[in-house]
Order: sequence, then structure tokens, then C-alpha cells
Amino acid sequence: MGLECAVVGLCEEVSNRHGVTIDVHRENIRAALPPEVSLCLYRVLQEALQNVVKHSLSTRPRRAERSSQRNMKERLKVLGGHLSIHSERGRGTMIHAVAPLCPPTKPANAA
Repeated sequence: MGLECAVVGLCEEVSNRHGVTIDVHRENIRAALPPEVSLCLYRVLQEALQNVVKHSLSTRPRRAERSSQRNMKERLKVLGGHLSIHSERGRGTMIHAVAPLCPPTKPANAA
């Protein structure tokens, strides 16, 4: 199915189920990505969308929000990627996740 189709499908599903507007902008997504890169990006998206649903319906403690952001950043960091989040009250949130096409390999002596 590929990451691009999975991303669009998940966003449409969440948007329809919860009545939130999700604009998906995707750039430079290759059809064949390493599985660990695809899975990481998909999991980051899932967590981000869960946060969208939670925060669009009610106010949550900032601590839970920071914990979720930290989890997404750590997922990407393992691959050598990064995450940026820009949020503005009443205007929405933009999440920018970047992962390298060739994630770093473990040293030969790593378990």
C-alpha cells in the first residue's frame, strides 16, 4: 500500500470519525522506503492525530502534551530525523516530521 496511501487513509478516517479538519501536505515521499522509516513516520502520525482529537475536544494538562511530543521526537531521533511543532490558538497546529531515507545502522558490536 505504501506510506503515502496509508497516511492519506488514516487522516481521512480520523477526520470523518471525529469531525476535525486535517490538511495533509506531503513532499518527497518515495514509494519504497525502508520499513523502519515508514513505520516510524506512520506511528508519529498516529500519535499526532490522537493528540489532535484529544485537544480539539477538551483541554488537557500540558504535561501530557509534552510527554506525547517527547515520544514522537524520540521515535524520529532514533532514525536520525527530527520533529517540529508549531501551534497557534484558533489557527491550528502544524507538525513537520522528517526522517532520513537511509537510517543509521547499528555498530557491529551493538546488541
